[in-house]
Amino acid sequence: MLTDLRSTARTKQAATDSQLSQVKQNLASLTTSSHDAVSRLGDVEDQLERLHQSVSANITQVMQTVTRGGEITSSVEETVRSLRSSVSQGQTTLSTLQGQFGQLQTLSSSLRE
Repeated sequence: MLTDLRSTARTKQAATDSQLSQVKQNLASLTTSSHDAVSRLGDVEDQLERLHQSVSANITQVMQTVTRGGEITSSVEETVRSLRSSVSQGQTTLSTLQGQFGQLQTLSSSLRE
């Protein structure tokens, strides 16, 4: 009977040792996997930071372009106003010259008579 108990105890001990070995292997595998996941997470964080910096730089560039576009639009509007003023002055000058030409024609006709 004692031999049977010892044999049963050894069998149970061997099974327990086998289970413990399997648990240790699983734990080692989980530890390795979690270290890999943490490492990949660090890589993702680095990529996100670079992406954030790139997007921020692009937004800054777009805002500068929009600002410059506004400045160009203002400059073009000022040029258009100046050209309209010049055209208006030219029309006034032309009208004055036409009046003076009419007076000269009248004077010329009077002098011929």
